[in-house]
This record gives sequence, C-alpha cells and structure tokens, in this order.
Amino acid sequence: MLAQSGNDMNGSATGLGERQTSLVDLRTVPLPDFQADNKALAGKPMMTVKRFCMEMQRRFPHGSNDLSLLMTELGVAFKCIRSFLRDAPNAEFSTLLEFANTQMHASLAASGLCCMIFSSQYKATMPIEEGSDQGNYIVVFNPLTGATGGTLGTIFSVYSRKSSAGSSGDSSDLLSRTGYEQVAAGYCIYASYTALVLSMGYGTHIFLLDSISGHFVISQQHVKIPKTGPVYSINTAQLSNANEPIRKFVAECDEESSGKFYRYEDNVVANFHRVLTSGGVMMKAGPSGEDLATFLGMAAPLAYIARQAGGRASVGKRPVLELNSWNLDMAVPLYIGSADEVSRIEELFGETKNEILVDPEHHLRVE
Repeated sequence: MLAQSGNDMNGSATGLGERQTSLVDLRTVPLPDFQADNKALAGKPMMTVKRFCMEMQRRFPHGSNDLSLLMTELGVAFKCIRSFLRDAPNAEFSTLLEFANTQMHASLAASGLCCMIFSSQYKATMPIEEGSDQGNYIVVFNPLTGATGGTLGTIFSVYSRKSSAGSSGDSSDLLSRTGYEQVAAGYCIYASYTALVLSMGYGTHIFLLDSISGHFVISQQHVKIPKTGPVYSINTAQLSNANEPIRKFVAECDEESSGKFYRYEDNVVANFHRVLTSGGVMMKAGPSGEDLATFLGMAAPLAYIARQAGGRASVGKRPVLELNSWNLDMAVPLYIGSADEVSRIEELFGETKNEILVDPEHHLRVE
C-alpha cells in the first residue's frame, strides 16, 4: 500500500487530490487557474534600451530626452552591423570595417542630434546629412575592432558641444576635452551573443540583443567590477618592449600563488568586457604604435565605463579621465579594470592616487 501524503483522509487536497492505492481513489481534481498562469507568463514588460534610457532621463528633470534618442539611434546602427557580420562571415576585415564605419555615419548623420561625428579609425570628421538639424552632441566612434573570425566590437563616446548652437561643430568641441566631460560612452560586442554596454553617467549597464524581438533588452543594471579579479590581459608579443613596471607586474601575475590567469584576444572590446564582468586588468602598454590606445576612440570611453562600474583606468601616473586630447589621434598607455590591480600598477610606476571611486551599489535601479 502506498504511503499517504501529508494530508489526512478528511483534509483538503494540496496537489491533484487525495490518493491511497489507485487513481480510482482520487476524489477531487482542482481546475487549472488559467488567469493566474497568464499573469505568470506575462511578467514584467521588456526593459529595452530606449525605455531604460527614457526612464533614466526622467530622474533628471533638467535633462533632455535627446541623449536617450541618440542611444536608440546607436542601437539601430549596432543591429545593422550585427546583421552584416552574420551574413558575411568570410569577408575581409577591411570590408567589414568599411561597412561598420558607413553604417555608424549614416545612423548618426540623419539623426538631427549631432553637430560633429568623428571616426577614430579613419581619423576624420564626417559630414552631417544635408538638411538635418544641427544637434548638441559630438559622437566619436571606433567602428570595428578585432579580426575576421573572432570577436568584434564597436566603441563610442559622446560629448556635449562647446561651440555655438545651431551651427556645425568645430575643433573646440573635441580638443582639450578631458575624459570627465563625456556625457555617455559604451560599446557593442559581436560574439556568439550581441551585447550593448553603456553608461550615461549613472552606472554601467549591459543589454543583450533579443533575437526574437530584435531589441536590446536589459541584462544587468549597475555592473560592478570586483575590487580585485583573476584576469590579466596584455599582448605578450609586445611585452619585451614595455616599461619595467609592467614587466614586473606581469611577472607577479604569472606566479602560481597569485591566483590569476591570462586571457588575450586581438580585440580590445572582448578583453575589456571580460575584465568588466569578471574582474582583473587589461593593459595596452605600448610603448608605441598599435599597442597604445587612442584617447578619443578607446581610452576615454572605456575609462568612463570602468569608473561608472567602480573600476579604475590609468596611464601609469595619472587617471585616464584627467587627460585631454591635444590632437585628434593622440594615443596613450591604458591600464584598466579592478581598482586594486590598477593601483598596484601605479605603485610600480612610483605613483599613488587617492582617486574617488564610484560605488554602483548605491545607484537607484530602473524597474
């Protein structure tokens, strides 16, 4: 004889009914509550990047929705680039780069939100579409990083204009601007998934591209880089040319007792995204050439994202965001990620900085 459930013979049924020896003994079968099931399936509406940015802007009544609209336009550009990359998996990188650059320009030029568009890859300003309004934002973008067959990425940065409203932007809108003057920054990573990571000055947030709806949907609000982490990323082919403090730091990481492991891809977006989500440090140590980070198109926006996530970014002796660009193709060393690792690198350079860190845990969440 089967054991009785927790209900006695006279008690109320909690499952399908009361049972002793066979299905014949089932006395009541509760009807399904279809209304409750529908409510459970419905849940909360999707938090798309457009809705999220709009909700964020409402918290600052003095602000404008234009920045939210600009983030939406960028999201459209990223989806178009993702589609092209998927349809042309064997294309030359130069072809992919040219398409990404053209698509970013097309989306921004017709938005009516920009007064200047600058492609850091091509080191050139790009024209605003004739007949479009002159907006109040300057957008800098690196159209595509990485290599064919691997993870790819696009980086962007946004500044408010300093030149007179209603006209095209000029050199004062980009030159001599510190990293702190950015009003938004982010990147899109194209891998087995597509993720948009952005900050509008109030935390760093991750959105995943939903393949069914075609929208970027919030995945994680107020990302926090761990204070210390296991990942270190550097191009070891250039390590012999790096400064002594960096070689010493990498030697410390290589020690078995350090608990750290090495990860490196030929894509700064992929390397930084791993550090952002797992903790650790990414290094572009130079001393020259491609192993430095362009300030406007790479170092400044990634440093902005890292700081909003509670991390740090340094050139070895100064925080990246303190710098300003004296020319449009200025390049700098970049050490970015967890606060402890970046501080250790500065210590090896003979510098100690008491930089005020952002704590994402104290930010309000958008529901």
